[in-house]
Amino acid sequence: MNIPQSFQEVAKETPGAIALEQEDRTYSYEEILSSAKSIASWLSNRGVKKGDRVSILLEGRLEWGIVYLGISFLGAIAVPIDIQLGAEEVSNLLGDSESKAIFISEKTLKG
Repeated sequence: MNIPQSFQEVAKETPGAIALEQEDRTYSYEEILSSAKSIASWLSNRGVKKGDRVSILLEGRLEWGIVYLGISFLGAIAVPIDIQLGAEEVSNLLGDSESKAIFISEKTLKG
């Protein structure tokens, strides 16, 4: 059993239970599952397929894990990139990874 399958099982058994919590925001298993599947669908609709790489360039926040799970649901490969790297390093990593898509926050873009 892989991470998406395990998460889906737990979400089926306890959909309303809190899965993630940070300061004033909480996510239930059901909310995370729905968001992750939406991300997988969104990527698929844009031509990302199983085995393709998708970069994640987000600060440490709850949504990082949800994006990772969504990428995993599709069967794509998540490529985490440290937000503290410089623009040239990020550009090199994106090119070398051959990522088909990237998740980046507005805050990181403005960095």
